[in-house]
Amino acid sequence: MTGQSPTILRKDGKVVLVLGSAGERRITSAVTEVIHHVIDRGRSARDAVFAPRWHWQGSQLLHESMIADDSLALSDATLDELKSRGFAFRRMPSNPYWGRVQAIAWDAAKKEWVGAADPRNPTGSAKAPTK
Repeated sequence: MTGQSPTILRKDGKVVLVLGSAGERRITSAVTEVIHHVIDRGRSARDAVFAPRWHWQGSQLLHESMIADDSLALSDATLDELKSRGFAFRRMPSNPYWGRVQAIAWDAAKKEWVGAADPRNPTGSAKAPTK
């Protein structure tokens, strides 16, 4: 199985985020998580792409245990809270099958486009357009 997920998000009629991913069954999870981090949590495109991923599979919530930037990792308290709510989850090492998101986002503060390439795929790149 293979696929991709080209996605364009607009706000007030203007494009604010362009992204897509490869990664088998985890494409939708990866794209949705990056959108959530950028739009709902206000993270930069880089931090959203580098953040640890989750994927629901069967009866388990899979959690990526090794990520490119440890400062983005979920705390043990968050993981303990999930356990207390009955979630069965398993930590798994990072690999390209977590989704390989490439994103370009509008940084309103800097008034420029910023690209973010997924570190899970060393051959990927994301380049923001120049003026």
